[in-house]
Amino acid sequence: SNGNPQGIASPPNIEDFTVFNDTLYFTYQDGSEDRKLLKISNDDSPTAKPVGNSSRLWNPENLTIFNDTLYLTVTDSRGQKELVILDDEGNVEPVRFFDSNSSYSSSNTKNLTVANNTLYFIAGEENLGRLWKIKERGDAENVRDYSSS
Repeated sequence: SNGNPQGIASPPNIEDFTVFNDTLYFTYQDGSEDRKLLKISNDDSPTAKPVGNSSRLWNPENLTIFNDTLYLTVTDSRGQKELVILDDEGNVEPVRFFDSNSSYSSSNTKNLTVANNTLYFIAGEENLGRLWKIKERGDAENVRDYSSS
């Protein structure tokens, strides 16, 4: 039992409210489905509409505006969080970045934060997190490595 009276579904889980280009974006999950990205714009009735291709927007989180771009994380086919940007049509484009060993590092991305015209985030393997930053020109660079061991 989920603590609700019989026959009444769990209340939805709505998070990550972010206004971008006069549109309210947020994530929504009703307990029976995967988390979705929805939007309400000024020209819409007060009805939330799904954003883009849901197969590329699986489990969206961490909505963050930086440099007139909406960044977020989505779960990829490997089950890891990937940093992406959302274009005007609702499509996502992965943000690629590489560590000093030239290995692909854009997995398990989390904790997006903007400070001093820079987007900071953590990404890396399960036991090794790396602090990354993206400056206004859009290039990601490694700031520092952190190990949990």
